[in-house]
Amino acid sequence: MAIETLLKDALALPPAERKLLADALRESLPAEGEDDSSDLEWEEAWSVEIERRLHELDDGRAASISLAEFKRRMHARLPSL
Repeated sequence: MAIETLLKDALALPPAERKLLADALRESLPAEGEDDSSDLEWEEAWSVEIERRLHELDDGRAASISLAEFKRRMHARLPSL
C-alpha cells in the first residue's frame, strides 16, 4: 500500500524534516470550516448543549464529578481503556 510506505518513510526522517513535512501537509489542507458546513453545525450544536449543561449545573439539576470518578466510570464501561 502506497500510504503505508509513505508513512514508514516519513517516520524514518529526522525530527526537523518530519516537522517540515507535517507543516507542509497541514498547510495543504483547507482551513477549518472552509471545506464543510458540517463543522459549523457541529460546533453550534455543541455550543447549545454546553449552555444547557451549564444551566443544569447552575440550577442544581445536575452535579459535577471529579476527573478520577469520571475515569473510574469510563473504565467500568469500557475496560479496554
